[in-house]
Amino acid sequence: MRILFVGDPYCVHSSRWIHQLRDTGWDIHLFDPTNALIHLELEGITLHTGWKKKDVPRGTRVCSRWPFTRGRHFLQRRLPMLWSRILPPPEERLARLIEQLSPDCVHSLGLRDYATPVVRAAEQLDGGLEVPWIFSCRGSDIFYFRRTPQEVDAIRKVLAGCDYFLANCERDVSLAGEYGLRGEVLGLFQGGGGYPVDEMVAECPPGPPSARKAVAVKGLETVLGRALLTIEALRRCADLLQDHRILFHQCRPETVEAAEQFSRDTGIEIEILPRVHYRKVWSYFGRARLSIAVSLSDGIPNAMLESMIMGALPIQTDPGGATAEWIEDDTNGLLVPPDDADAVASAIRRGLQDDALVDEAAEINRRLARERLDYEMVRDRVIEMYHRVVDR
Repeated sequence: MRILFVGDPYCVHSSRWIHQLRDTGWDIHLFDPTNALIHLELEGITLHTGWKKKDVPRGTRVCSRWPFTRGRHFLQRRLPMLWSRILPPPEERLARLIEQLSPDCVHSLGLRDYATPVVRAAEQLDGGLEVPWIFSCRGSDIFYFRRTPQEVDAIRKVLAGCDYFLANCERDVSLAGEYGLRGEVLGLFQGGGGYPVDEMVAECPPGPPSARKAVAVKGLETVLGRALLTIEALRRCADLLQDHRILFHQCRPETVEAAEQFSRDTGIEIEILPRVHYRKVWSYFGRARLSIAVSLSDGIPNAMLESMIMGALPIQTDPGGATAEWIEDDTNGLLVPPDDADAVASAIRRGLQDDALVDEAAEINRRLARERLDYEMVRDRVIEMYHRVVDR
């Protein structure tokens, strides 16, 4: 089987999804419209990108339009017409690649940069896209980006053109129907596939999660992320956190600055996690009693699932009801609004004081993970899914 993915070669979720197929013997290709770096676990595939890359993973072959790591900026500035011939628009390169490879299916890992080029490439192909096209919807692809007419138009074109649809939550399946999905829904899958649940649980420190003295905080302060509001909520709980360490992950500079100021003002220890391998992040969740992530939009966050496996009580926002597909409020986690620091602080206080909630939630969440996230089970479902698509 030959699969042509369209996605970000540096995205950990795309890398983990493709990694599931490494032992199938299939011919795996990845087209990168954005010319990103390469994730080191993206092994044994053929990457089609704009220019040559450094630090290529083992067994990965890179096919680049510009065969050097340097010189492109000079050509872009000084000889733009020549550069446009060397590196045509993504949809043009993708159309040529589809004709060259004749893949058994095309799979877009995300909407904005990775599905729209497929729509445009199909318009350039005689007879259109004559192979099955799968579109994987990421957490905010429809829920958040449907806010402007231009984005809605792009969403509708993708949903009208794809043959098959994947999402990680029922919310997005429902939204896809509202915005004109014509293809078949193949099911719910996490964007990075499954997890080695028992292996992860075995790495947790001994003792109940309620005995842990750390709190993990997602540090993204963006259009969607609300790390600064989270820090304000933590400030309102400083009396209960004096013997705890706050672990910040996925931080932007503004979050680091605010976290350091919080530590100076309160005396509470903090740790800013560097950019590390995702398995290393799992170990940080294994040290945490609570895992807090406040955002305006998301689907089913991978970090939330990882913290649930590792026994940390999730305190999460619930955009459009997606998180509630995994978390029952006050049972195996706490759901909070994205714009109310008092409500987030109240949930943090509850999580710090209610040992029974923390320990019972950990048991529930690990059972859910074994039932729904086991790596081998998910991998088998993924492989069967591709056979369904290609063998029809």
